[in-house]
Amino acid sequence: MFIGASPGSTGGGIKTTTAGVLVKSIYSIITGQNRIIIYHKRMPFLVLNRALVVFTFSVIVVSFMVFILSLTEKTDTVNIIFEVVSAFGTVGLSRNLTPNLSVMGKIAIICTMFIGRIGALTLAFAITQSDQTPSRVEYPPESIMVG
Repeated sequence: MFIGASPGSTGGGIKTTTAGVLVKSIYSIITGQNRIIIYHKRMPFLVLNRALVVFTFSVIVVSFMVFILSLTEKTDTVNIIFEVVSAFGTVGLSRNLTPNLSVMGKIAIICTMFIGRIGALTLAFAITQSDQTPSRVEYPPESIMVG
């Protein structure tokens, strides 16, 4: 549920392309390559940086919401993790915890669903101002949607 939607879809959570870029970058590091090459195209490091931001921000949001619900709800941690990841991915699955949440718990789940739906990268772009400078191109870059 944490990873599964594709770019352009209405699903929340981490997109499949984001996970693919991260896996390929790990593979590139393990094999000693200094570039990320996917289908004979070089991925710009900006794409990797965005994927890392999305993944890190998503893990932080899910962890924080699990922590909040652990404080406000009296149930198993497994149920809380399931509900939070389901909310973040806007999946709609439940272990029957959501109807029994406290007001604070419901607000936390609503915030998790909202953040998961709009995406970490969109939220980061909305609250910050970016300054991109043009860079020299060595290989033709292939840009994919990450987020």
